[in-house]
Amino acid sequence: MAVETLDGQPFLAINGIQTLSGACCSLIDELEDMQAIGVHHFRLSPHDTDMVAVAGLFRAVLDRRMSPGAGQEKLAALLPEATFCNGYYHGRQGLAKVEWEAA
Repeated sequence: MAVETLDGQPFLAINGIQTLSGACCSLIDELEDMQAIGVHHFRLSPHDTDMVAVAGLFRAVLDRRMSPGAGQEKLAALLPEATFCNGYYHGRQGLAKVEWEAA
């Protein structure tokens, strides 16, 4: 069940006993940074799309066979109605989409 703000913006999704963000968190742009700080395992949450293709995109970015930007574009094509976010990773509002700038 989708929950919207008073002005009609997607905010949360309630899935049984879970309350989830109304946006789809994508850290595909942050994979290289996460590997550099020692993250070795990643979890992909299932969505109503071709999850084998989604996993392939993440694998290609992790293996440096695809740029993060290209991976995000292909991910957006697989989930055309999704709004993506990554704010929590960057210490911002969770629904924010922060463009990654490599140091």
